[in-house]
Amino acid sequence: MDVQDTFMQLRAGVGLQRFLGLYHRGGTLVFTRVPYGLAISPHILEVAVRHVVGRLITAGVLPDCQVKILHYMDDVFLLSTRSLTPTEVSTLTGRVVDLFARYSLPMSPKKTIVLFDTAKVNALGLEYIDHGKFVRFPLPRWQALFHIDLDRTWTYRTVLSHLGMLTAESDVLPEHCLEQRNLLQGLLASERHRLQRALTDTISPILGVLLREWLLIYRDYAEPPHLCRFINAALPTTVYTDASQYALAYKIYQDGHLILQGQRVLRRRTERALHANVLELYAVYFALSRLILYESLAKVHFAHLTLFTDNKTALSCLRTLRTKSTNPVGQQAFLQRKLGQCIELVGLVRFNTIRFDYVDTTANPADSATRSLLTARLLDRFDNPLSTSTTSGQELAADLGQRPVATSLVQRAAILQVLPTPWLATDLVSAIQDYRRLHRLFHAFRPIGTQSDLPADLCFFRARQRDSSRLSEYVDYLSSPSRGHSPSLRKATQHLVVSPSGLLLRHVLYDVYGQIVPQVALHDDDHKELIHDIIHHFHCVGGHLGIKATRHLVERYFWSPKLRHAVRRYVKQCQPCLLTQQSRAWHSPSTYPAPSRPFQTLGLDLTGPYHTAVWHTASFKVVLTATDLLTKYTVLIPLANGTLSEVLHGLRSVTWS
Repeated sequence: MDVQDTFMQLRAGVGLQRFLGLYHRGGTLVFTRVPYGLAISPHILEVAVRHVVGRLITAGVLPDCQVKILHYMDDVFLLSTRSLTPTEVSTLTGRVVDLFARYSLPMSPKKTIVLFDTAKVNALGLEYIDHGKFVRFPLPRWQALFHIDLDRTWTYRTVLSHLGMLTAESDVLPEHCLEQRNLLQGLLASERHRLQRALTDTISPILGVLLREWLLIYRDYAEPPHLCRFINAALPTTVYTDASQYALAYKIYQDGHLILQGQRVLRRRTERALHANVLELYAVYFALSRLILYESLAKVHFAHLTLFTDNKTALSCLRTLRTKSTNPVGQQAFLQRKLGQCIELVGLVRFNTIRFDYVDTTANPADSATRSLLTARLLDRFDNPLSTSTTSGQELAADLGQRPVATSLVQRAAILQVLPTPWLATDLVSAIQDYRRLHRLFHAFRPIGTQSDLPADLCFFRARQRDSSRLSEYVDYLSSPSRGHSPSLRKATQHLVVSPSGLLLRHVLYDVYGQIVPQVALHDDDHKELIHDIIHHFHCVGGHLGIKATRHLVERYFWSPKLRHAVRRYVKQCQPCLLTQQSRAWHSPSTYPAPSRPFQTLGLDLTGPYHTAVWHTASFKVVLTATDLLTKYTVLIPLANGTLSEVLHGLRSVTWS
């Protein structure tokens, strides 16, 4: 369709509103008022631009330039094989404006779209620079994000809108930018959820300080980092990996230019508790997975890969494909698991073609991506998210600061009523450690003079037992001198005792020395969150053991009627275990050829031994069942003991015809 026909059809229409207006302002086209909705305007503008570009290419104004014009929603993009000069841009925009003015179309600036600029095309929110060789985060958006007033009053709504403006393209952002943004958003959502604030309320002072510190860090960047736009899989590729206590990072180079980079912050304490050697292999797996993902999307294959790491133990594992026997048992198991994952990811044949080398920490480019004090502070806020007073009637403090200190039973009970579940897990760890020390010394059975002298762990668990109506009933029943005649209570408390300190314990389990192991009794319905935190503690501290080993650790100190089911459910849903467990090879079920005639193939099965009372006069204990797999005809052959010679003799004694 010619552009003149398009315009004439619009002008000749019946009851049409005024068509969109355009004006020229530094390479920007502005339009408004669409007759049939916003979906028509970019189509008309696309036809006009295509008409003008065709005329300019024919006239020689745009030589050696292949232009592709397309529109999406309200935007029109001009994609060219080379960057346009300022003269070509002004000529192109001027011709478009003249074309619209020729047909007396109004020019009211209501809505603006960037059609094209001097040396870049705005695609996917990124800018092309240096004649399209590199991409970067757009400068106007960068200045709008980080060059703002730091003394403003931050509310939940303003912070969320500010953090939401960041793009999801992690490669073109500075180190830690996206990860720290995610941590800030998580802290904001967590604080709002705990304190039940409105979106218009101001954020806490501590979070405001972290946000201002984050803005100050990235204000020092004069411009966003540049990323090489083109990746040639045939060129040699160099990969640098590094890991710290709280982050993994990699940087991939070709011809000295950065082409890919990535970072992963270790939010879970269980991940940060891993050994440095294990984390280094984790970083290698992280980098190789990004390369494999790029190969699958681009359908290319990197020919020459060189991977550098600054950890000699991890380098030895990658070169020899085995771990050293001198490593601790737990560390060696994790090293073998991570090494196996790396080999399964790329394949053993290709893994042997990768060159692994050592680089000093000071010369490792990925080292800077794992060192950030701000990230460490943010993770510390996640580990210690909330502070409160030690009395039950006071409100929760807005500061995300210090850990509550309780020195008496009343203060600790008040904290237990106020604190949410994440803090309860932290408080539970110290209580478990105290109880394990008392467990070895049998302090739970020693009489204590005054209630104020109770150890902290006994106060903790005793307070939780008092919260359960069922366990309180057990304690009252066992503490009464004359116990009532209740068969249900007598049966439920047959293995339970009350210690002199008032703690309900269970005495059934024995250790290897034959001594009774006291277990703190818990209730499944009233202590679901507490049991979950206890299982989480022992499962993570023990190194993510299996169901049976985790259950044995928990049962050394705690008991509940459905503890085994709770441990099994938790271990099967543990995310680190699901991510790191070795995949089992699936084997197709074995089959046998279908028989073509009766008694060609027999299925044998031995049952027994049977008791002599079943067969009063017989002299056999085992029965051999022989089944024809074609006709399902079954023959029972009694045998004395079921040995191989008896089975063969029994089969020969039957006429199979």
